[in-house]
Amino acid sequence: MRLLTETGKEKINSTDIDAVNAKGRQGIHAIHNCQAGMDEKHGLIVHCIRK
Repeated sequence: MRLLTETGKEKINSTDIDAVNAKGRQGIHAIHNCQAGMDEKHGLIVHCIRK
């Protein structure tokens, strides 16, 4: 209950609080939006944003 009050959200995934709910073809599911940038020369991940 404290997390709901602190975040201002209506629902929180209890196993992964960073996940958000999104509507899909089979209902509402917990998802992540992760974006990564790669170094072209070496193929290394140089930047990752988790939204």
